Amino acid sequence: MRPVGGALTGTLSNIIWGLAIDPNAFPWWPVAFFIGLVTGFCAKGGLFKSWWKVVITGFLVALTAAIVSTPIAVYLYGGITASGSSFITAYLLQTGQGVLQAVFSTNFLVEPVDKISTALLAFAILQGLSRRFLARFPRPENVEVETGASRTELFIAIGVVIVLVLIAAFVLVKILG
Repeated sequence: MRPVGGALTGTLSNIIWGLAIDPNAFPWWPVAFFIGLVTGFCAKGGLFKSWWKVVITGFLVALTAAIVSTPIAVYLYGGITASGSSFITAYLLQTGQGVLQAVFSTNFLVEPVDKISTALLAFAILQGLSRRFLARFPRPENVEVETGASRTELFIAIGVVIVLVLIAAFVLVKILG
């Protein structure tokens, strides 16, 4: 995957989505642009070759998404969007945090769980595809698994992400409850 290809795919997807289906999706195209760009650089750098590298990729994408989406949420929506995570933002605002800090804190809490689990899911799907099928695409070496990696390790990684999601949900319930 070329970084520019990923960036353009994300950008055009959000623009088309925003124009054709949901106008609220349109302002988020810069987030999709940078997610595609970072993911492309990670793929080019071989960060889809083992589950632990995929976790790093997910974290880098999450950090990027948090940084890019925070100003959009703050300046266009006052920090409160239609997402469920806005409950956390509202809580943090009530505790006296500034809107920029509250939105970034929320994004930094929520995005890693989302992006790491999504990256691991993509990795699992790629591992299920045949080498012959993957060879049809440009740069198939980017998705070849490093030696020593096994499906057991992948399932353990997915299990860890599920546990992290459950812990995050528990923390959110405690914060909001």
